[in-house]
Amino acid sequence: MDERVIASVRADLDGDGKTEEVTLIGERPEGQLAWQNLKLMIGGRASCGAAAIPLPDAAAYDPYLAAGRFAPGRREQVLIVLPTGGSGGIVNFFVYGLENGEYAPLLSADQFGAEYPYAVTYLNGYRALVTDEKSGAEYLIDLSGRDAEYLNGLYDETGKLKAPQAGFVEPVSLIYPADVDGNGVLELVTWQQVSGLYHADQLGFVISRLQWDGKALTPENQVVAVPPIRKKG
Repeated sequence: MDERVIASVRADLDGDGKTEEVTLIGERPEGQLAWQNLKLMIGGRASCGAAAIPLPDAAAYDPYLAAGRFAPGRREQVLIVLPTGGSGGIVNFFVYGLENGEYAPLLSADQFGAEYPYAVTYLNGYRALVTDEKSGAEYLIDLSGRDAEYLNGLYDETGKLKAPQAGFVEPVSLIYPADVDGNGVLELVTWQQVSGLYHADQLGFVISRLQWDGKALTPENQVVAVPPIRKKG
């Protein structure tokens, strides 16, 4: 099966003021929509050697690249976003950069999910608690505006839970670069759905802003966004 170019960007990965061609290539079987056997190809010069980087467990629908400075300094990095095509809109992603003379993943979806887990717990009084298990930050979601059938399945007439109930935070469904604080260095903004009883039971979104802390891209700021509990009319 022939490899084909899917997307490309130019980025100054070694900080010498000249850009390298960065290309995402892959294979797509006839009649299939998903790309398989994805590789990141980086053009080389004496100061920045060529590289072909296989992306682990990589298959994706409509993948794309973005480049920019995600860390202070002259070097740029590359964000690879790989939509999985699942019903939850989940994306796989990697950030690659030049570190210690080698191209290395600075962040991946698997790493992010493992390092920053969440718990979602239903509480008495028509509320749900979202807990960032790493930082200990807690967020309350008001469920009182949900329809009666939904609430009656969970709570008695006094607002007490009939039985313990947990929800969950989905993997990242959206990630994009943005210079949120205007300092010339890009942050990565991630969106993760907060789900209740099942995937389609959307309670809100965890929105995180990832910033370089000197060693890694880590959440510098985080909010939980929720839909209105009531709408006019």
